[in-house]
Amino acid sequence: MPPAERHFLGSIILQWMSNRGFLMNNNCYTYWLNGVTMICCHVTFVLQCVAVIDARDDPERLMQCFCDASFGGMCVLKEFLRKHRHCWISLLSKISHLEEEELEFETKSINQDEDAHNIVFSGHIKEINKKVKKLNNILSRLFSVTAIGYMLTPFIEYGIRKLIGAETAGLPHITQYWSPLKTNLLGYILAITLEILFVINNYAVHTTFDFSVFGIMIFISGQFRLLHDYSEGDCGSTLCISETREDLAHAKIKKCHEIHVKLIRKPI
Repeated sequence: MPPAERHFLGSIILQWMSNRGFLMNNNCYTYWLNGVTMICCHVTFVLQCVAVIDARDDPERLMQCFCDASFGGMCVLKEFLRKHRHCWISLLSKISHLEEEELEFETKSINQDEDAHNIVFSGHIKEINKKVKKLNNILSRLFSVTAIGYMLTPFIEYGIRKLIGAETAGLPHITQYWSPLKTNLLGYILAITLEILFVINNYAVHTTFDFSVFGIMIFISGQFRLLHDYSEGDCGSTLCISETREDLAHAKIKKCHEIHVKLIRKPI
């Protein structure tokens, strides 16, 4: 694999985190914007919990508030991705380093023996990265549609109720939470702004966390598949025994053991 084509999985996920503002990079604007939305998310979650307590005598509203609070609580739990970002950087850097070592070993092995057709590292790495990029597209589209639908649904419902002359419970809101500011127009605008930032933060957190976790799972699964295929291969198509073949077989055993130890060792 030429150097220009080497896109290691760890680097792909780190770039994704940087684009979502979870890591400090050259674009400080994104990083600080993510910090602002995170604060808004935490404030909204606290107000959602207050709304749950306040609605304890109204079963229907209690269920609505509890569902929204659960959604916000899941985002808060996943926020540790930002809090422990140094651990993620360390883990993803080791993933990229392992892939780089495997490609270097493959190049060295092919140069030593032109008949070593069973070297499988570059093919597996390409397959793993292809799956992760496909996952990236699926998650981005899925969460984008969900976020847009989540924000627009209350307003669409409010508009339909107005058209058919049905009763409405005040102005529409994206999420249910306790707020004394909803009684006037300025307060309503501030509340809607807070709710939009809440949804944006949820979108960023859920996509980044799920993409990172599923990407690492795909990597580990792919690495064990690589070990299986590599260890089953021979040391050349010729059946002659030579010192070179013995060295290649010994190097293969050592490499399999080295990769296996790195995969099962505590990463951080």
